[in-house]
Amino acid sequence: MAFREQFKRMRAAFASRAGVSLWLPLIIVVLFFAFHELDPFGIGHASAVRSEQATLRIVSPFYAPSGKVAVILIDDAYLRAHEIGWPLAYAAQGQLLRQILAVNPAAIVIDLVYPHRHGAGPNSGDEVSQLVSRIEPDSTTPIIFTAMAKEPDALPHDFRFCKASARIDLIDPESMLPTLLARLRPAAGDAAGALAPPHANWLLSYIRWSGCGTRYPLMLGGDPNSATPAFAAFRAYCAKHSDIVSCSSASPATEPEKFQEPMTIRWGAFPPSEQSFAYGTNTCQAPADRDGQVSAWRKLKVAVTQLTLGIFQESRTHPNHEIGLPCPAITVIPLGALEQGSVDDWRELLSNKIVLLGANISGIPDIVDSPVHGQVPGVVLHGMALDNLLTLGPRYLADRQAQLRQVVAIVLAALFAYALPFMLWLLDHARVRRVLAATSFLLWITLSVTCLLLGETKLALAALGFGICFDVITPPVTAVYFYAVLFAALISVFQLNRGWPPGNWLGLLLLVLAFSHTVKPFYHESARAQLPHRYSVMVMLYNWVLAKSKGI
Repeated sequence: MAFREQFKRMRAAFASRAGVSLWLPLIIVVLFFAFHELDPFGIGHASAVRSEQATLRIVSPFYAPSGKVAVILIDDAYLRAHEIGWPLAYAAQGQLLRQILAVNPAAIVIDLVYPHRHGAGPNSGDEVSQLVSRIEPDSTTPIIFTAMAKEPDALPHDFRFCKASARIDLIDPESMLPTLLARLRPAAGDAAGALAPPHANWLLSYIRWSGCGTRYPLMLGGDPNSATPAFAAFRAYCAKHSDIVSCSSASPATEPEKFQEPMTIRWGAFPPSEQSFAYGTNTCQAPADRDGQVSAWRKLKVAVTQLTLGIFQESRTHPNHEIGLPCPAITVIPLGALEQGSVDDWRELLSNKIVLLGANISGIPDIVDSPVHGQVPGVVLHGMALDNLLTLGPRYLADRQAQLRQVVAIVLAALFAYALPFMLWLLDHARVRRVLAATSFLLWITLSVTCLLLGETKLALAALGFGICFDVITPPVTAVYFYAVLFAALISVFQLNRGWPPGNWLGLLLLVLAFSHTVKPFYHESARAQLPHRYSVMVMLYNWVLAKSKGI
C-alpha cells in the first residue's frame, strides 16, 4: 500500500511538472520500436546505410593504416605494352608471380580465378604447370589462391554465408582446375593428373558470397576452413609474425571464434606517399608523409570538409580530389606503372608486405562500392579488409553484442521519452529561444563561410539563404538539430571505440523529430489535445463493453 501511494504521488508530481500523464512517454517508446521493426518502404534500412556511410567518411582521416598491404592491379596499359589479351596465360602469370617473390613479400594473395584450361587444348602450350613451375622453388612465402564458393541455390536452404552454419564443402568445382586444386588441399582420392602432393604454403580462400549486405565475411558459414582472402592472408601472416599486437591479442589460428562476425570495413583518407610516382598530379588526393604520419590539423580539416559538404551533396563524386578522396589508404599500384620502376622501387613497395594481385581491366566487371572512395576494384576491398585486421585485430568493426545494443537502445529511447517534456518546457523560455536563435544563425554563417573557403560559391549562397529563411521562420530549430546530431556523433564515437559499426543516427534523428512534433500538443496544452483522443476507437470499444456489462 505504501508503494502504491508513493507511486501515485510520483505520477502526480510528474504530471504537474510535465503537463502530461506519466504513461504518454511509453507511447513514444512503443512508436519507436514499431517503426524500427516495421521499416516502412525500407526507410529504416536506407537511413542506416546512409548513416554508416556518412560516419565512415567523416572518421576516415583518423584511420591509420598498417603499411603492410600492397595491391597490384593488372591493367590495360600492361596488356597493351606486352600485346597480350585477357586472361593472362599461365606462363605470364607465373613469370609475374616470380618477379614479386624475388623482392621477398610477406605473403601473396592471387585474386584471379582459374576456372578452365587456357588455350585450345591439353597440348596448346599453355598449361597450369607453367604457372606452378615458376613459383614452386619458393618454399617459404604463403601464397593464397582464390576460388569461388558455390551459388546459393547449390547450397542447403538454411546455409548462411555470414552466420555460423553447418560446415560443408563450399568450393565451386568449376572455379578451379583440379590439377591446381590438388596442390592446395588433400584430394579425396587419387587426383588424376595431380602435379605433386599439396604445397605446405599454398592456401585456398573463397570469394563470391551473398546475403551479407555491406559486411565483409571472414569465414563463410563461420567455418575456419572456408576463409575469405583477407582472413586467410591475416592467418598466414600471423603464423610468422605472432609478436605484433593484432596477432597476439587473439590468434586467428587458435581463436577463430573471435573473428566470426562479418566486418564493417574502415577506409582511410590518405594514400601512402611511395605510390605517388604511379599517378598523375590530378589523380589522387595528397598523400600521407613519407613516414605515414598526418598532422592532427590536416585530419580535422578533412573531417570537417566531409561533414560540411556531406550535408548538401555526395562528396565522393566531387571533382576536387581533396574532397572526393578517390585513392584508398593502402598501396595500390597499376602494373603498367610498376614495371617501369627499378628493382629498388619494387623492394620499397612490396618487400615484407602482403601483396594482393588483382585486375582492373576495361569491360571486366570487378568493381565494388566504397563509402569513402566511390567505386574501386574488388581486390582493393580484400586489401582494406586485411589492413583492418592488421591494424585493429579482433577489435575490427562488427555487429557484436546485439542484445546489449538493444538494451542500450531501449534505455536511450526511454530516457528521451521522459526527458522530452522537460526539454519542451525549457525551450519555451524566451532567453533559451534567443540563445538558440543566435546559435542557429551562427551555424549557418559558419557553414556558408566554410563552403566559400572550399571554393563552393553556390553552396555558400545556398547555406546563407537557408540561414536567413530559418531565422525568419523558426530561429531555434537549427541549433536543436545541431545538438541532436552532436549527441548522435558522441554515440557513434562510443560505438566505434567499442568495435561496433556506426548506428542509424539519421533514422533516429528523423524519428525523434517526428515523434516530438506528434506528441508535443499533449505537453502543457491539455486543453487543446486530450489523451486518449475523444475519437479513439479503443476508448469507444471500452465504453461500449462497459455499457454492455452494466446492462447485463
